Amino acid sequence: MSQYNRRGFGKLEEDEQFHTTIIQHPNNHSTSPLARTITTISRPVLAADHAFTTTTTSNNNSHALPYWQQLQFSTETVSDSKKMEREESDSSLGFDASNYYDQVALNPSLSRINDASHKGGGSGGVRELLSIVTLPILNVIATCIFIGIIIYVYQHANGQSTDMTLGGMRVPTIVSLMMTILKMCVTGGIAYAVSEYKWVRLQDENGQPLALLDIYDACTRGVGGIVRIIRSIRLDMVLIPTVLFQMALIAMGPVSQQILTTANLAECDQVKTGIWYSNITSLDMTTLSSSTGVSSMKGLKQDYLVRYALQQAALGFYVQPYYDCPLNSINCTYSPIQGFHTTVTCNPGTLNTQIVDLHKNNVTTLSHYYGYDKKNSIFTPSPSVPSIFYSGTMFGRTFSDFNNYTVPYATSTSNNATYDAQMRKMFGDQKFVLVLADDGSLDGYLPTNKTPQVLECGLTSELNTTSLVIESNTKHNQLISQAPIVFDYDLLSNSTYWSRNYVDGNYTMMNAYAMQFSIIKNLVAADGMSKSDTTSYDGTSGGFQDIVENWKMFGASPTLFNNTTPEAFFYDTIHNVDLSVVFDLPNQMFGIKGEHCYYTGNFYQLNPAAFYSLALSLLIPLCWWAFIWIISLYKTNGVSRGNSQVALMVTGLTPAIREKFIGLSHATQSELFKQAKNVKVMFGETRNMTAPSEGRGFLQPAGHIGFGAPSEMNPIRTRRRSI
Repeated sequence: MSQYNRRGFGKLEEDEQFHTTIIQHPNNHSTSPLARTITTISRPVLAADHAFTTTTTSNNNSHALPYWQQLQFSTETVSDSKKMEREESDSSLGFDASNYYDQVALNPSLSRINDASHKGGGSGGVRELLSIVTLPILNVIATCIFIGIIIYVYQHANGQSTDMTLGGMRVPTIVSLMMTILKMCVTGGIAYAVSEYKWVRLQDENGQPLALLDIYDACTRGVGGIVRIIRSIRLDMVLIPTVLFQMALIAMGPVSQQILTTANLAECDQVKTGIWYSNITSLDMTTLSSSTGVSSMKGLKQDYLVRYALQQAALGFYVQPYYDCPLNSINCTYSPIQGFHTTVTCNPGTLNTQIVDLHKNNVTTLSHYYGYDKKNSIFTPSPSVPSIFYSGTMFGRTFSDFNNYTVPYATSTSNNATYDAQMRKMFGDQKFVLVLADDGSLDGYLPTNKTPQVLECGLTSELNTTSLVIESNTKHNQLISQAPIVFDYDLLSNSTYWSRNYVDGNYTMMNAYAMQFSIIKNLVAADGMSKSDTTSYDGTSGGFQDIVENWKMFGASPTLFNNTTPEAFFYDTIHNVDLSVVFDLPNQMFGIKGEHCYYTGNFYQLNPAAFYSLALSLLIPLCWWAFIWIISLYKTNGVSRGNSQVALMVTGLTPAIREKFIGLSHATQSELFKQAKNVKVMFGETRNMTAPSEGRGFLQPAGHIGFGAPSEMNPIRTRRRSI
């Protein structure tokens, strides 16, 4: 018997024989089974069996029906003797029933059968193999190339200006284009693999729902297809990764753009920026005169700066330095700048605390000053709060004492700058006394039955070296160093020293002392003291109380809301005095250049770990689909059917499966899908020739590949090709 490999059709078994009688038509000498013959096909001879006999009648009538409509199946009882005669007749003709069966069932030409029998080798096999693997291999190569390109684009863009272009396109455009192509390649590869694997999955000998055809096909069509059948997906080693990869590919585009982080390139220089200030170390800011000696030291030369700073802080404003900082600056930094940091330190006192009574020019106690120690008085003492006085320790060195000091005649003629021992007692710590409300606040009311609180306070000074930073129209100081100023009163009171070292001397200590002197003077008497003022001074100083009231209304810090303590008041006001001394009246001789930082443009600042991870992560779905595709081709004997709809129609369903869809030819896809989920099929080779039932369907020979019930199908036999 002639035997050859036919893809999709198993060769007949050795023990099966088809007995065929060929009756040649009188007007046709052709011996071809399909050329106007009367043909009889029978199954293998079995005792008491019935045979299917197919008869084709030919004539020259133009109205003859086509060949496939002339097939008629009839069953008749044949005796054993007639079967033997038919076997002998077939044997005498020497006819190959296997070849004849294929010709009738498939109706190919003999020449095509012969070509098919040699298709497994030679150049035809090579061409077929190349046609199968070319596109997937090109997909793999293209994916790897574009992964390399996108990595190169990221690397090249890192650190470059955002205005950079490649091929006339900006970096985000190129990245978007490359990522679109990569997603297209990966999605296409996944479609190759999944479409091939569905043919493997349906070869399960236990059968699988026919709906898997739709499920696998939908998963090759992106997220839109997945959404349509998402509820029908079950645990599957191919479908689950497919869904995850398709979902992940959606995020690849936004992530690729998110990686393109930018930063501003900043440069700093000292062009067109500077600040002017008063140098408290090398500039004498006091009233000290080298010709008249230290007796002339009555505070700061610009004493009004202190008075103005106190009033300014009370209204919530602060000194603004004079500087140049271009508008396009990120920040401007001026360093180093030296200035004073003056603090007020207070300790509790009593009504027995001593003060200087400027009216009587003596030292007395608060109890005596307000009349608390008077006996049998019909008037209850009513102090005005808050009040401020020179401390009793300041007697003989108040502003009025300096103002009333008369230089001795013996030293006033020619040597005023010489040492004067009498001046030593006029220099010492600057102290004052505060009289407050009974609760210790700066409240302006004291009930008659309450006793005021008393604080004994002193001033201390420190030398701060800072950097002034201007950023976003805000100013703040960055402390570089801080050193306490220790006053040497012997040196401060030595006129001879200042006469000899006036030009090149260090005036830090003298300026700090003069500032403390002016602060207390302007707090005790805001308009300054003169001989005529001392007779009318009552210790309250309308100027001090006005400053306090304004501060409570306008100047109190928001962080210290309702906090009207002396500590908060002195922090705001004295701090502004410190700034005023340095910045309010700068000397044109003193100024420093600042550092001006500005943006020159945006540039890409990428994280290599981020873009390498993004690009190389695409290798995961690439390797996955390539592996699934190779395995699928191996298990389908190298036959690539993919998403071919023609392959589905050619293979077809067995009559038993078709009967389960009777009446659904006009149904929608959802109805067909619902029915297909309940029908289990196996993709394989039919075990026996399948006859039509109830007059429906056509002959399906044994070995035909299709979809049938697991009980009527055999696994597809392995046929390996040699190239």
